[in-house]
Amino acid sequence: MVFGIIHATTGSVAPLKNAILSLAPDAKILNFVNEQMLRYVNQVSGVDAKAMRMFAAEVFVAEEAGVEAIMIACNVYAPRLEQIKPLVSVTILAVDSAMQEKAAKLGGKIGVMGTNGSAVPSWHKKIRSKPNRVC
Repeated sequence: MVFGIIHATTGSVAPLKNAILSLAPDAKILNFVNEQMLRYVNQVSGVDAKAMRMFAAEVFVAEEAGVEAIMIACNVYAPRLEQIKPLVSVTILAVDSAMQEKAAKLGGKIGVMGTNGSAVPSWHKKIRSKPNRVC
């Protein structure tokens, strides 16, 4: 399988590659890195139309490269995934989806830390949408 991973920072490239290859040693990984995506949302304090265009462009490049699935490695853009899904024909998912689901099932109070402050509210919203959750 060929995975495309969209990164907004170079720091996530090696850890995600290693994690995927530890689970699927035969996987092929194409990394799409655009640090301007994170730099820009930090400048404007959130994801606006210009940021969405940058994000969508990376998704389209990954799809056109022939990947079979796309992972979004930036939790700033992960909440916008539903807006992009109808525009592509490959599976697309957020790197933090499984963590959010597990955290919601574990019980107790959940603390959230992120490299970008705009990502934390989306985590809170996702976790709070689960029954009996407190953040």
